[in-house]
Amino acid sequence: MDALIIGGGKAAKTIIDYFSKSNNLNIEAVVDPNNDAPGMVYARENNITTGNDMKEYIEKSSVDIVVELTGNDKVREKVLSMKQPHQEIMTAGAARILCDTLESRRKTDAENALKISDEFSGLTRQMNGIIKNINSSIKNVSKINNSFHMTSLNATVEAARIGKMGKSFAVITDEMKKLSDNVDEVLGGIQDASEQMQTVLKNITSTEDRLKAVFSEDEVC
Repeated sequence: MDALIIGGGKAAKTIIDYFSKSNNLNIEAVVDPNNDAPGMVYARENNITTGNDMKEYIEKSSVDIVVELTGNDKVREKVLSMKQPHQEIMTAGAARILCDTLESRRKTDAENALKISDEFSGLTRQMNGIIKNINSSIKNVSKINNSFHMTSLNATVEAARIGKMGKSFAVITDEMKKLSDNVDEVLGGIQDASEQMQTVLKNITSTEDRLKAVFSEDEVC
């Protein structure tokens, strides 16, 4: 079905969004004498034809339904006088009911979305706290491991200095060095994971902000 929208006010934006989601409805045009009306601007942004002469579009045989959103009695009378037999009319009153229903649903969806967003915010704060603790622990472990590494080097030097008697001890110091190297490797992996988590959390926070912005917009009807 092809629909013609008469009136380019805020309600037109809601109707455009609603019709655009339907596979069975196509918006032929949005008509309003004011080209800068919000519904007219929104229609052009969505590649929908706009015009100023409703007669031109009502006379098109392809138009199946005319949505009159102005609420103006004279406009409604003109629409009724020009409409073709096969065309259905949705008056401003019916459109208002539809808008209110859609707006109520949008508010419910917005409340649910913002609730989920707040839950995500709480989780991201917890994760940020965990990451800070991980980074702090990495620094502490790294300091301890550096000392451990230096101790193993000193022990290796001492084992070499005392000759044969230090061979057994040299085996231990070699294992100490290997352990220290392994700890360094593990710390490096944890550090990489921490940085990746921080990047992910930034992306999540950015998404939360966009979500809140979308659902915090003023009412469109």
